[in-house]
This record gives sequence, structure tokens and C-alpha cells, in this order.
Amino acid sequence: MKLAKQSQLFIGVIVLILLGSIIIDFQYTTKLNFQRETFSKVEQLVQGMFELNILTNEYIMSGTRRPYQQWIRRHASLVNILLTISNRVDAENISTTNKLRVKLSELRNLFTKILINKTSDGFPISKTNKPIIYKLSSQARLLSQQIVSNVNSLGKYTQAQLDLTEKNSKQILQLSSFIIGCLFIAVMIWVNQVFLKPIRQLHKHAKTLISGSYYSKTDLKTNNELGELAESYNILSDTIWGKMKELTRNTRFLEKSLNATKIAESRYSTIFNSASDGIVIINHKGIIQSVNPSAEALFDYTSDELIGENVAILVPSPHKYQHDNYLENYKKTRKAKIIGARRELEGLRKDGEHTPISLAISEMTLEGKTYFSGVIRDISEEIKAKNDLIRTNEQLSMTNKELEAYAYSISHDLRSPLRVIDGYSMILLEDYADELSSEVRDYLLRIRKGTDKMGDLITNLLKMSQTANETLMIESFDLSKIIKEVIEQLQQIHKNRKIELNYLPEIQITGDKTLIQDVMENLINNSVKFSAKQAITKIEIGSSTNADNLQVIFVKDNGVGFNMAHQSKLFQPFQRLHKVNQFEGSGIGLATVHRIIKLHKGDIWAESEPDKGATFYFTLNPTLN
Repeated sequence: MKLAKQSQLFIGVIVLILLGSIIIDFQYTTKLNFQRETFSKVEQLVQGMFELNILTNEYIMSGTRRPYQQWIRRHASLVNILLTISNRVDAENISTTNKLRVKLSELRNLFTKILINKTSDGFPISKTNKPIIYKLSSQARLLSQQIVSNVNSLGKYTQAQLDLTEKNSKQILQLSSFIIGCLFIAVMIWVNQVFLKPIRQLHKHAKTLISGSYYSKTDLKTNNELGELAESYNILSDTIWGKMKELTRNTRFLEKSLNATKIAESRYSTIFNSASDGIVIINHKGIIQSVNPSAEALFDYTSDELIGENVAILVPSPHKYQHDNYLENYKKTRKAKIIGARRELEGLRKDGEHTPISLAISEMTLEGKTYFSGVIRDISEEIKAKNDLIRTNEQLSMTNKELEAYAYSISHDLRSPLRVIDGYSMILLEDYADELSSEVRDYLLRIRKGTDKMGDLITNLLKMSQTANETLMIESFDLSKIIKEVIEQLQQIHKNRKIELNYLPEIQITGDKTLIQDVMENLINNSVKFSAKQAITKIEIGSSTNADNLQVIFVKDNGVGFNMAHQSKLFQPFQRLHKVNQFEGSGIGLATVHRIIKLHKGDIWAESEPDKGATFYFTLNPTLN
């Protein structure tokens, strides 16, 4: 029930009880006052009877008119009093009052008779009337005594009624006081239970909420406004707790952001101040806002000398006077000529000296304002190094040409005596075969074999030296066609061997086609050569993609393999992992392959185990142009 209805109902009951008590008290008070007035009238009646007796005697003794008139008035007042008493008494005393009225009439008649028998005012009573008057007086006194006796009886009854009424009134008053006290206690209990206790409970939880315990809730359960207030308090507590958690999260986020900002500012300041390149920041008008120590050192200015100045102070003529126009045109057209790109130009030092610099300008917006940052690098050493490199390359180019000419010269000079040795050996074997012993013929065959091997070595060396100076002719082509041509040539050479080749029909790669053909010839030749002891030579050639999304070409065989502990010697010239009497070779082939792959800015490596074959892998740089 709502508090308003409870209060109205409770107050209504209290008002009804109070009104009942007041009405009862009023009735008893009225009755008590009524009976007190009645008792007072009875006392007046008794007093009046005594006065009538006195006035009767006075009149008899004096015979004057004054006592007579007083008696008449007093008697009339007593009649009125008796009439009033008759209207106030209950049915039991009506007969008594009626008797008193009759006796008062009789008393009046006796007094009239006394008056009649009295001779005149001022004269003594005659002897004849004197006994009559005394008799009448005696009768009047006797009647008066009877009246007084009756009046006293009526007074006693009235007093008894008055005492009873006063007693009842006191009891009613006590009962009313008790009821009012009980009502007051009930009101206090009701107010405490309905108002004070819930309010104290809410106040307690409110203090808890104020102290910071935002998750506190009240368990007050009432079906009135205070219950609704408690529910609202719990909702408020939940809301505040949710807001506090959100505020805490936001505060932590702000603290982290602030710390991150401070760290970022610290990092920015550290990077800005410790950057090896000079950094100059200008506003949209070209006014320098800040410079770092590297920029100060580069231009030989202090930051105080530069901040507030136009950036043109660092630009030599004729570009000095074009800078402001460039900024104005950029603001109007938003067409960037140098922003976002790096270019090389000259800077102007404080002493007027020009210094070569590399400049990269970027645009940024801070707090709604446009700024430009320039990263400036002193490239004096780079230009010097570049010039030195150009000179060195020119010298190397000349040296390479000389070495190439020397190689051709050495090759020619070496091949001539080898051809003479080989020719004379062949003449001896052909023309004097019958005259030579078998041992001599064997020596001559070894000589010819050695000259052939020496010729191959010279050819390979010349080829490797030419490879180092080769200019790449980059194109995209099908590697499978080259593989097919190489295999067909080898099958013609090794007709007595069983060679199984497995390769993809189309392997598209980008590189120098001629050099890549040399690579494939060397790798496939090696696979065939080192698989000679196998009944069937199995070669697999394919393509895959590695973790760096680069194309990987592989050549796999089932040959003798090698120990990976010696792989560092694999691509070095004249280094062999097998003895010459096991497998022939010059030790130049893989070195040449390695050089060709490096010319393509790629990588080559191998994986193998003894007697389990070998797999060679290589990649080519996809950005070759």
C-alpha cells in the first residue's frame, strides 16, 4: 500500500478515535457541568427556604412591607429554581420536584393566610389573630422543614449522581488518556517502522555510497514509496557502480593514453634530438618552428637563431626567393612538387658555405594547423664516396678488360703448346704404333688425355671469367624447354644408360636465358655424372614457392650424394667432394653456377646425405629488370 494511503488510513483511524474520545469527554463534561448546575440549584433552593423562613419570622415580628416583598420575590425565585430542577432531574425525581412545587404553593397559601390575619402595617397583632398567626407560622415552618428535607433528599441524590458522573468522567478521561497514549505509541511505532527505520537504512546505505562503496545495495523491501525509493537507490547504486567502472576504465585508459603520450613525446623528443639527420619544422608561412641538434650542427646555427626565421635562410640563391612562392602555390593548388619525395640540393650554412644535402619534405596537421617537416641529411661523404665509387668502377672496368684480354692471351698461349703436344702424341700413336711398346702407347694416351683435360680446364676458366663480366639480358621464358634440350643432348652422349627424367611441362622464370641454360646443363650433368653407379638414373626437376613467396627451382637425383659437413666447399673453384678416380671433373662447374645465380641476385644451396642422392635449389630475384 502506498504511503499516502497508509497515512490517510492511519490518520483517519486516529482522528476517529480522537473524535470519539473528545465526543465522550465532551458528553461527560457536559453532563458533569449539568449535574453541577443542578446540584447548585438544589443548594440555592435549600438556601432560599432558609431565607423564606427568616423572612416569614421577620414579617410576623415587624409586620413591615419590606420583608413581605422580599418573601414574595424569594418565593418566586424558588419556584423558578424548582422549575429548572424539574427540567434537569430524571424520571425518578420528577415526583419529588412535583411534591416540592405543591408544598411551595402550600407555603405560599400559608403565608397569604398569615398576611390576611395580620391587622395592618405597624400595628401589633390582635389577640384574636395572634393564635391563628402563630399556628399558621408553625405550619409554615413545618412545611418549610419538610420542603428542606425533600430538597436535601433531592440534593443527596443529585450529589450521588454528581459523584458518579465525576467518577465516570475521571475513568473516561483516564481511558481517553490511555487510548491517546496507546495511539501515540502506535503512531511512534508506525512512524518508526514505516518512515524512520527505512529512512535510517537508506541513510546508512547513502553514507556507504558516499564513502565510495558504489556496489552497496539495500535489502529494503516495502510496497510503498520508500520501497520504490530503495529500488531507485539500488538502480542508482548499480548505475553509479557501472559509471564508476566505466570511469575507472576510462581513467585507466586515459592514464595509459597519457603515459603513452608522455612516452611518445619522450620518444619523439629523444628521436628528434638524437636523430643523425637534421630536422626542421616550419609552419604554412615558412617560419621555422623547431630544429634539432643535428640541423644546428649541419648549418652552424643555434636553435634560438633559427626559430622565428624564414626557412629561406637555409637555402642558397636562386632557390631562396622561390620558396615562399612555392608554398603559396601549394596552398592554392595542392599540387606537390617536392613534398613526399627526396631530392638532392645545396644548403646554406651560417658562414655562407654551400653544403650538399638530401631533403625529404612531408606535410602534417597538428591541432588543425598545417606544418611541414624537412629531414635533411649531409651527403658530402656520400657524394665523395659515389665519386670514388665511379672512379673505382671505371678502374675496375679497365682492369677487367685488361684481365679479359690477358685471359684470352693466356688461353691462346696455353692452347698452342697443348695442341702441339696432343698433335705429336697422336702422330706417334698413329704412325709408329707398331714400333711402340704397350707401355709407351699407354703413356701417350695419358698425355693426350691430360691435354684434353687441360683444354677443358682452360675453357671452363675462360668461361667463368667471362661470366663475371657478363651483362644480363633479362627476359621471361619457359625453363622446361631448356631442360628438355639438355636431357636430349645427354641421352645422345649416354646412350647405354637408363635415365628417367621427371619435370613440369611449364616452368616460367625470369632471367638471362643463356646463363640459366648453363646453370641447368651443369646441374643436370652433375646429376647424371654422380648417378652413374645406379642402374637407373632418376632426375626430378620442379618448382615451388618458399615462405618469402619466392619461386624455388630444384634439381633432385638418386646419386651418391655428399656429406653436408663439407657443403662450404661445394661452390668454391677447384674444390671437389669426391676423388678424381671416382668421378671426373674440373671443379669449376658449380662455381660457375654459383656466380650466375649471384649475378641474378638469387641464392643457391643443396641438401644431401651420402648414398641418398642430392637436391640443389636456387632462386632468382623477381625484381630484376
